[in-house]
Amino acid sequence: MADRRIKRSRRPKWSEIELQVLLDEVKANQCIFFNRLCTTVSNMKKKRVWIAVADRVNTVSEIQRSPRECRSKWIYLQSDVRRKAARVRGEHAHPLSYVSSHCYASPPPRST
Repeated sequence: MADRRIKRSRRPKWSEIELQVLLDEVKANQCIFFNRLCTTVSNMKKKRVWIAVADRVNTVSEIQRSPRECRSKWIYLQSDVRRKAARVRGEHAHPLSYVSSHCYASPPPRST
């Protein structure tokens, strides 16, 4: 029996202007998205704001982005930045780790 799966086409990559608008809108609404001290912001309000963010992104985009796509892209951007920051911290965390592991691993052989 032949495998007749429908091949889904991928959505185009986000353009620089789309990303910039997304970042600007998230920054403008950061009190709604990231305020952990206030419990008055409901999930419905956050959904409405994500719809507004998607509308704003769609004004500069040729591809219509859904609120879910915008939120997923934001989450991905956050994790990507955290991953890169951790990598940089890891490279610079122990500047003498290479020296100590390679130069002092074993004493030089004695000549008799």
